Amino acid sequence: SSLNGRLAEHLGNDAMWLMKSQPLEDLHFTTYLNTFDNLPSGAVSKKMLITMLSIAIAILAIAIFNFINLEVAQSIYKSKEVGVRKALGTSKIQLMWRFMTESWLLSGIALLGALPLIFFGVTRFQEEMGWERVNMMEMDYFWWYLAGVVIVTATLSGFYPSFVLARLNPETAL
Repeated sequence: SSLNGRLAEHLGNDAMWLMKSQPLEDLHFTTYLNTFDNLPSGAVSKKMLITMLSIAIAILAIAIFNFINLEVAQSIYKSKEVGVRKALGTSKIQLMWRFMTESWLLSGIALLGALPLIFFGVTRFQEEMGWERVNMMEMDYFWWYLAGVVIVTATLSGFYPSFVLARLNPETAL
């Protein structure tokens, strides 16, 4: 009400202004301000958002554990390479960086393969929900988000296998 009073003070009583303040934590979840015009209800269901986020995190965690399991299982075949590299004087840190780089490259290639699925999946999801079609590929924060997910996922999934492989003893590896 003090905001409306200040507006009336500066703009005069002839101006018709009605301003409401809203906590930022409720911005996406309330309908009375109709914040998001492209949604039928004007807001996002908090329950649906939390459900979708939980499903996405669970799928990502399963993928990370699966990658770790496969990399540790492949360490048997990589042990000779590690033994030769250590015999030639490579340090543990250099070996860890080598396997982490491999993990980052694999995650980047997986992202390139997933981009068409993301594009068509989001488009189909927006159609099913009755939302106005928004092209996420044109949004800057979308690319930053994807880059962050790839870096964090690759780091989490590549650290343990690279640590295990770098610890291998060259005598037993060869």
